[in-house]
Amino acid sequence: MKTILKGMGLTAALWALYLPLPAIASTAALRIEKLNDGFKQIVVELYGFSSALAITLSNEKGQVLMEEEVPPSKSFSKILDLSKLRPGQYSIQVASELRETVQPLYITAADIILYEGQRVEHFAPSARLTGRHLDVNWFNTRVATMEVAILDAHGTEIFKDTLRNVVRVERRYNLSNLRRGQYTVRLTTPRRSYYHTIEIAK
Repeated sequence: MKTILKGMGLTAALWALYLPLPAIASTAALRIEKLNDGFKQIVVELYGFSSALAITLSNEKGQVLMEEEVPPSKSFSKILDLSKLRPGQYSIQVASELRETVQPLYITAADIILYEGQRVEHFAPSARLTGRHLDVNWFNTRVATMEVAILDAHGTEIFKDTLRNVVRVERRYNLSNLRRGQYTVRLTTPRRSYYHTIEIAK
């Protein structure tokens, strides 16, 4: 663990405790399939999602071509007509606050090529402050590196912990030496950085 001390100083003790991850597996289900050969149409079906979702269609450059917000619901179904798109590589993303599913697809002159085996899931890390204890959880589908950092109100990094070659992260940090005030927790994964604001009140 690497600790950066600036001004007030920070001692963060890492406790090896079991901290349960937020429920990922549930009755929620997602289906992304093409309708019929020769028709450039994709059906996206969602079942049992308890949080809002965003469905986006992007090209190989990452430009968003279509985006739709889906409120929490027992079921949702939408047919995407891709017949006007040029041949090339595209992807459909279905994302909630903690989870993102990316389905690559390729459009040819006559059809759509889509393999479920190429589907990739990304999980966002979470940070929760309880008193003076910060619990950080992350579940990943492959070995990767994650970085936990704490920034003060001026954006200065006062603590950093780099977790290398991990799949599942369950960490508790003792923030008892922090002064009262507002801080930012930055959780960095290979995909992106996530920011959470915490308030030390006592």
